[in-house]
Amino acid sequence: MNKLYVAIDGDNAGQQVGTAVLKDDAQLLNQISSKIKQGGQTVRDWVSANGGTMISEGGDEANFMVDPSKRDRLPELKGMYEKASGFTVTLGTGLSLSQAGKSLMAGKLSGKNTIMNYDDHVEDILSQAHSESMS
Repeated sequence: MNKLYVAIDGDNAGQQVGTAVLKDDAQLLNQISSKIKQGGQTVRDWVSANGGTMISEGGDEANFMVDPSKRDRLPELKGMYEKASGFTVTLGTGLSLSQAGKSLMAGKLSGKNTIMNYDDHVEDILSQAHSESMS
């Protein structure tokens, strides 16, 4: 049976953590950490409720598998994560873990706050970014 792999990453959460650390603001860091944990719990709950399997999770990012029929429900997860954490989120999907990861990277490079499904366009975005970084 085919599985849809999903990679998810909160947008700018790491940047906010870093800013709190550099400001020596323990209270702010604790607040941000709590929001990230709430977002992670939302992902775990959604995956479980939709018959999926968590593969990895840590901080504001995760990887999981669900039945491909659940693809249309990903905007629901996106909204739930954003409400729970206060962060926008980017999701990448594919028929393999690597495709989902590439889709996530392409979504981040394309402005974040999106759901990017793997196709040839993803490879074009990554190739363009690689070319630009080499010049």
